[in-house]
Amino acid sequence: NPGVCCSYFFSSQPGRQGTGQLHYSVSEEAKHGTFVGRIAQDLGLELAELVPRLFRVASKSRGDLLEVNLQNGILFVNSRIDREELCGWNSECSIHLEVIVDGPLQVFHVDVEVRDINDNPPVFPATQKNLSIAESRPLDSRFPLEGA
Repeated sequence: NPGVCCSYFFSSQPGRQGTGQLHYSVSEEAKHGTFVGRIAQDLGLELAELVPRLFRVASKSRGDLLEVNLQNGILFVNSRIDREELCGWNSECSIHLEVIVDGPLQVFHVDVEVRDINDNPPVFPATQKNLSIAESRPLDSRFPLEGA
């Protein structure tokens, strides 16, 4: 699926067993059920231990956007993700998750980058802009315009 990237980075911090970070990315507006990543496998957890160890995911933002299927350990899109609603006009947008398992207690940090699909066309303040450029200007001259 070209709208989903599932690479990850895991690093343990000395003295904090089970603490690490995964990174995934998904395009905004992805449909319910869209695959995001094999979160259980990427964290080194066995599928059979997810339920007995009370595997759970907590989100600092809206908690209903992503969900984990406890049968197969896959993180998937649970409801439509609107990047602009989630992060406004910030150039970077991520959903930060904490994955918690008991027996022994382990906490994992997961970032899911929400990629913009450019669903909002730019709007400029004026429909037309006239520029007067002298012939003597150097070829590499630049003329800044107002942003959209």
